[in-house]
Amino acid sequence: MDRVLQDPNFDVERLKQLLQTGVKDLPPEALTALDPPKPLSELMTKKPPMGFDTAKELNAYLGKAPPGYQWHHIIGQAQTQANLLTPEASRTIINHTDNMVLVPTIRHYWITGIMNSPAELGRRIGDAVRDMSVEEQREFGLHMLQVTGVTR
Repeated sequence: MDRVLQDPNFDVERLKQLLQTGVKDLPPEALTALDPPKPLSELMTKKPPMGFDTAKELNAYLGKAPPGYQWHHIIGQAQTQANLLTPEASRTIINHTDNMVLVPTIRHYWITGIMNSPAELGRRIGDAVRDMSVEEQREFGLHMLQVTGVTR
């Protein structure tokens, strides 16, 4: 395996072939990084929709993500929390099951990296998103899932 990874001509297609031919003992994060895009409905919880006062309560309700995945807020916590005026808005928008989706861990890091990247005049992309309406933030979050290959 090391010889293959050191090959200057190594590419993702070759890695996919290796994974399909039985490479063993790779961590789940490596295996899920190559998952094909899925419909949003497959990545959301099957539990009844529910909102919570805190992200901790929401995560307890959702349970542990499967190996190689993490729970991800479509509308980010940091992007909107400062703009929310009431605890009810937090329950119905941010800390709600409809705002959560399973994302391969590596792609979750990718999304976080994009959100922390500079946009303009020293502002991060996440700062610019925070200034959007809640509807625009959701649209942006769904677009990020498509751009990073999580959803189709």
